[in-house]
Amino acid sequence: DHVSSSTIPLSTRKNVVIAGGGPAGLLVAHCLLARGDRYNVEIVESREDPRQTVAGPRSYSLGLNIRGQAAINHFDVPKKSPGLWGALTPLGVESDSFVLHIGSKKIHLRKPQKKDDSVAKIETPVEGPEVPPTLLIPRNKLCVGMLQNLENLYAGSGRLTMTFNSRLIGVDLVNQVAEFDEKRFL
Repeated sequence: DHVSSSTIPLSTRKNVVIAGGGPAGLLVAHCLLARGDRYNVEIVESREDPRQTVAGPRSYSLGLNIRGQAAINHFDVPKKSPGLWGALTPLGVESDSFVLHIGSKKIHLRKPQKKDDSVAKIETPVEGPEVPPTLLIPRNKLCVGMLQNLENLYAGSGRLTMTFNSRLIGVDLVNQVAEFDEKRFL
């Protein structure tokens, strides 16, 4: 299995610190770790572990449309991060209709499709009737799903470390050092 064995000596791997464990940082971690044994990845997040918190009333949802799904599915293949999309879909709700409300005016950005309808090119970059529904998912749950998938694939490999409640203080690009609270990373 590509994620449990180490074929490249530790000394030749590049150490990468990702400051921020949000959706973008987690997708970068998936990208780097999916490239084989070339990288050791440390994710450092200033907030607490999202798996330990419940999304509150002020949380917000993100819509993963065809472009977001393509970015995630690019890594959801056997030799990269298998199961990533499958880990996310049960955490959200699919929607194939969007309406923009401006005052009392409603603008239909995307209407539910029938099997024989085609989608106008202005509405989506895909031609033809097969446009997947957008996945509406709370940001916290998106992070939880991406973290769980990372851990399922890379825990125990020695290539993934996650630190929470640690704030970025500064970066020294010349010496390639990032400083987080009381912790220094080389």
